Amino acid sequence: MLLQNNYDNVSEVQAAILEPQGNLSVFSKAENKPVTLKDLNIQSDNQRITLPLIMDGNIESVNKVGIQLC
Repeated sequence: MLLQNNYDNVSEVQAAILEPQGNLSVFSKAENKPVTLKDLNIQSDNQRITLPLIMDGNIESVNKVGIQLC
């Protein structure tokens, strides 16, 4: 179950909780958590909305709100 949560080494895990529904919640040790921009005190000005370019194997030329993509 750790592999399903992307942990291949039990030493990376701080705690794991088996929930009543059978799900496993895994909490990694602080030194194994990925670094974020906030951790580095960097502000991102990239607040753009992403738009899908390929849906169900088809290239989208106009998205659902009518913006021309190609």
